[in-house]
Amino acid sequence: MFLDGRKSELKQHSLYAFENYARVNSLESAVTNLFISILSTSDPANGLVIDGGMNSAFYTMLTTSMNFTTYAFDLQLDCFDVANFLLAELDEPVKSLAHLYNFGLSDKFAVLRASKNSVCDPSFSISKLELINNNIPPDLTYDVSLMSIDGFLANQNIIEDDIILVKLDIEGAEVPALHGMQSAISAGRVKNIILEFSPSISLRMGVDWDTAKSTFEMLQRTFTPYLLFNWKLERNEAVYLAQHGLLTTRRVDAEYNDDVNFQDLFEIVDWELMVVHVCGIGCNIYFKQREEKKMTLL
Repeated sequence: MFLDGRKSELKQHSLYAFENYARVNSLESAVTNLFISILSTSDPANGLVIDGGMNSAFYTMLTTSMNFTTYAFDLQLDCFDVANFLLAELDEPVKSLAHLYNFGLSDKFAVLRASKNSVCDPSFSISKLELINNNIPPDLTYDVSLMSIDGFLANQNIIEDDIILVKLDIEGAEVPALHGMQSAISAGRVKNIILEFSPSISLRMGVDWDTAKSTFEMLQRTFTPYLLFNWKLERNEAVYLAQHGLLTTRRVDAEYNDDVNFQDLFEIVDWELMVVHVCGIGCNIYFKQREEKKMTLL
């Protein structure tokens, strides 16, 4: 099947346009392989996937190709249109497993004005929406809603299903979105979270490092946090950081290995050092649920 992370098999598939997602030593390939590792050991009948910041819907197509019902969200109308176009090319029943929504994820409901773009911009964010000039002609703008994951699940009457995996790549809104899924987390329904975090981009959303850190530490009560391989973390550098107390090199699962690329997870033991030395620009963090225990995000 397509998307086992091997570039050779990717080339044989019509979605070769997404080559970067399986490129050797790329940030996206690390996320792709982690997706596959999590979902290949999970049962689609036991839960769903949430793709926050679907962009051109690569991860949505990946998860639905593995038979998982997936709810995908993006602020941009252009991304929504691109995703619908690509998903229309898929066969049933995979196509019917994808549910796309043109709104953003945050901690509360809101409606903002957005300008129409000519491309699906991966750096588009809520903070950019808030800077939209009110003098832009109405035909060049549209209303876009923000909603919490808890609010969405309640509105859709999804009240018992586990969320096998939540992906959050929403340009600085990741921490608010985590607060917006407090009920699902507290109920033990969320099993895995993969998010992109950038201190500077989060600050544009009004989320300072202390707020982000306290949220991550709260999650750490019931989740184990890991840093994914990224462009700053080569094999030797990872060993160096581990020796200096930043990371402990420990694999999560035996099946998660580096027989394709160097892909590994590094348990985060010091949030301050992690941000200073590794996440200064940005990085991907993986939270894996340890056990079902109720918790509350502050």
